[in-house]
Amino acid sequence: MKLNTIFGGGGDRRALRQRLEGYTASAIFHILLLLLLGSITLSSGSEGFGFGVGPKAARVSIVARENTVDDAELEQMAEDVSLKPIEVERIEQRPVSMPELKSFSAPRPDSRRLANIQTRFAPVSGGVGGLSGQFGSFIGGLRKTGLDVAIVIDATASMQHVIDEIKSQAGALVSGIQRLVPIARVGAVAFRDSGDEFVVKWRDLSFHKAKVQAWLDDLQADGGGDYEEAVRQGLEAAIDELSWRRRAKRVIIIVGSSPPHKSDIPAIEALAREFAESGGVISAIDVTKRMHEEYQRNLHIWLHGTEPDEISPMPEFYNEVRASYRSMAENGNGELASLGSDAQLVQQILYFAFGSRWEKEVARYAGEG
Repeated sequence: MKLNTIFGGGGDRRALRQRLEGYTASAIFHILLLLLLGSITLSSGSEGFGFGVGPKAARVSIVARENTVDDAELEQMAEDVSLKPIEVERIEQRPVSMPELKSFSAPRPDSRRLANIQTRFAPVSGGVGGLSGQFGSFIGGLRKTGLDVAIVIDATASMQHVIDEIKSQAGALVSGIQRLVPIARVGAVAFRDSGDEFVVKWRDLSFHKAKVQAWLDDLQADGGGDYEEAVRQGLEAAIDELSWRRRAKRVIIIVGSSPPHKSDIPAIEALAREFAESGGVISAIDVTKRMHEEYQRNLHIWLHGTEPDEISPMPEFYNEVRASYRSMAENGNGELASLGSDAQLVQQILYFAFGSRWEKEVARYAGEG
């Protein structure tokens, strides 16, 4: 059989060639499709993306095939990489040379110049700059431990002239105390009675005389009315409210002209004993005699225009003040003074700050300018 019979004539051969070319293209397409499907896996699940085949969404995940590189190729790649060394600039530190000190000593003052320096507070013969003997030792001790002095003042109406006197000399009083003991502090307490503008108020202990002076300048005498006043409250405030130093000598000086309420006397005596047992001192200054003398004098001048020839005896009720103040001083391990019109109140406060035992020495040294 001839080929042209099998495949036909020329026209038939062209048609056959076209059909073969179509089969070839289709085969290539299906081969590629199979290869693609071979790299695609179908999985069901609710995550990822998929074609939604099956009861649950089918997820199609494309898996990337890693290209494997053998050890020989890695070694070759490492050899092909050239690493350039890092250059670090070194800075040379030069040593610092310090000057050599062969000796070190503080300059010593000329002994002749030291001999010419004199001070009241320089230690002399176991005392304090001229304060030799027992008084010098006493003041020397206070300069180490301190001195705290509280002045407790009756601020009722009859005491205005007493308050004015304390005001006018408060600066000199603090200066005199600190001249002997520079680390001394001074405070003040004022008391009236229940029903007045205040029962008690205070100015805490201070090194600064200006603060004490300012507080006293604002203090005015007022109130009172009855004869007995809030002495107990004034003493309690001095003991409990002021900032006493533990090692310092603690001194309370009460200045007044009225007795405490009788019901308060046992409590006052107990307070005084307790304060004394802790090392404190309570002294009292009774100014009733001064007030009586000034009242007699002013009344006689107002009636007759002249000074009286004599002052009448003090009324009996004034003795209550003296008795109550004496009790406070005795229980407080302190002293009592009853001042007349010719006595210096502030000077007596200064003496009691150190103790009247040293009255002459205090008068001599504390008054120096």
